[in-house]
Amino acid sequence: MSFLSIRSRIIQTTCSHLSLEEGSNDPELEAPLLVSAPDQRTYKMEVEWKNKIGKLLWLTWSFGLVGIDNGILGPSLLDLRSLLHVDMYQMNPIFICQGIGFIIGCIIAGLLSEKINLDMFLGVSLLLGSANNVFIPLTHSIYLMSTFFFMQGLTKGLVDVICLVICLRLFPNKRNWQMQFVTVAASLTSFLVPFIVVQFQSRPLGRIPNTPNPPAFEAIPSHSNSSSTPNEIQIMSPSHIEYAFFITAAIMVPPIIAFFYFFIRDGCQASVNGYETDEMNQPIVDQNKYPWEKKWKMIVLLFLFHIPIFGILLAYSNLLTSYGIASSLNFTKAELGQFFMDLSQSICLLFFLSFFLSSFLSSFLSFFLSFFLSFFLSFFLPSFLSFFLSFFLPVNNHLPH
Repeated sequence: MSFLSIRSRIIQTTCSHLSLEEGSNDPELEAPLLVSAPDQRTYKMEVEWKNKIGKLLWLTWSFGLVGIDNGILGPSLLDLRSLLHVDMYQMNPIFICQGIGFIIGCIIAGLLSEKINLDMFLGVSLLLGSANNVFIPLTHSIYLMSTFFFMQGLTKGLVDVICLVICLRLFPNKRNWQMQFVTVAASLTSFLVPFIVVQFQSRPLGRIPNTPNPPAFEAIPSHSNSSSTPNEIQIMSPSHIEYAFFITAAIMVPPIIAFFYFFIRDGCQASVNGYETDEMNQPIVDQNKYPWEKKWKMIVLLFLFHIPIFGILLAYSNLLTSYGIASSLNFTKAELGQFFMDLSQSICLLFFLSFFLSSFLSSFLSFFLSFFLSFFLSFFLPSFLSFFLSFFLPVNNHLPH
């Protein structure tokens, strides 16, 4: 039995009682019978607007998966490395695989956005992305983990494009502050997720003499050799980084349920109304209003500015979390962790905080500026901060092993 036939039977079963109990097509939109026709139209417009705002909030929650995938890798990179028992140089394919997956996900979502139910597409993408994050810390092979990070980038690209396409179809206006509002969720979750990760990171327990056969429970490698001596070994507590991935996956359960519900509900309404497809599957943006010249500019802006520049900034923040910066006070990860977090973690949080402030600012300015200008401003603070960190802060030369 094909998927479409299964969906048709679900729609028929769900809607059978609706057609028997209600004479109207959509009871939620039906105004009282004693109300005039203009008032009925006003009532329906108000209900439709409330439904759009409700879906906008669910889109914002869903877009948080993009921020989770952006912010979780840096703080958890050292703990993932210790699970694999490899050095940092062997972790490099993770960044490449995640970036390639993101680009492929964006392309796939763009090609299928006109040919598939977007609510179902988004629900499946969120489900796959959350399930994939659960399995990442459970793997003990660098090749398998690279595959999972490729899938993470793929689902991140799918969710990124699908959420924006749905938002554009719900609110096809020139300014479209709603689209900017949706993107704020990614910057917010990327800023907050390190606070979750730090609770389950491996922490220093102290130092022991470097004997030929140290005790088994103490033979846990240090994240950094910057403060170790040849005669001492810094031992670390066991890592529970998998709990951070489980929590971030559980955060996405409500929007997964919501968009599968929208898929069945909207399909039910389309079946009762006699339409072949629902409103979300119809391109409401007039092609004549957006000629190829503007599309070409948007594609160039996406692939020559958004993906490479933001990808470089994101990879830089993740690596900076692990390598840290050199300080004249010679702070170690353990010493700064006792105060607030380690220095590299604070820098990572500072980067994503600037990303959040930029997104919030561009959302506010979208009321007054064009989409392209507000889109450009969303990268100003992260780019400036990365430039400052790159040229004015010396990088720590003691690489973690």
